[in-house]
Amino acid sequence: MKIASQLMEQIDNVAIFPIISMGIFITIFVLVVIRAVTADKKFVERLF
Repeated sequence: MKIASQLMEQIDNVAIFPIISMGIFITIFVLVVIRAVTADKKFVERLF
């Protein structure tokens, strides 16, 4: 783990990566929730 920490310290602006990944996760999560809420009832019944 020490090697990984040393490598990450050498990368400029490494703190931006967690922010970007959280933004991508939240965006996809919100889109999936919107899709689930607005899904056609017949489509959902076909899935189950």
